[in-house]
Amino acid sequence: MEDWSKLNKLVMEDVCMIRVSKNVTSFWFKGLPEELHFSISHRPGDLYWNLHLSKNVINSKNKPKITVCKIRTQDLTTDFENICRYFMSQILEPIPMHRNRRKEAGYLIKQEDLNNRKTFRRFHKGMKSAFQKCSKWVGKKQFRILQNAEAEMTAWASSRENQQRILSGSPDAFQNEIKEEYLLPKRKQLL
Repeated sequence: MEDWSKLNKLVMEDVCMIRVSKNVTSFWFKGLPEELHFSISHRPGDLYWNLHLSKNVINSKNKPKITVCKIRTQDLTTDFENICRYFMSQILEPIPMHRNRRKEAGYLIKQEDLNNRKTFRRFHKGMKSAFQKCSKWVGKKQFRILQNAEAEMTAWASSRENQQRILSGSPDAFQNEIKEEYLLPKRKQLL
């Protein structure tokens, strides 16, 4: 098993890349030319963090870059929670629970059920196995999610066997207090 604490680069093939180091966090995403990436410079002691667009070159001393913006380190640390909330609101989409409940009803699965039931442990083991088929470590610091990941995970999650395994083990999913849960749609697609 690989040491996740040494991970400094995550790649989702043809989707995005994130690399973290002590002073710089770099990222690339689909739509940006492959020879370019964004970086956020965050050296300890700097008055500003800066977001810039860089070209991928071997010699970092002559690396061309365009500064997009600078943010005062003090402002960033005091407003960090609001910044995170804003970005999460731009990324996440709420699940419309009120919409057409009869046709698109799902099942709410409690975290405790996933942890405590033999059925769910088998489900988790299967999910981990499916994910391992579509991901790999490259060296000791880079984790790569392969192009077929979405199709592989969708096929696994949509299988009748897995859906029956979950549904047969959770008749009381809406009872008791819910601390953390997963929504399993009835339809054969992931949310």
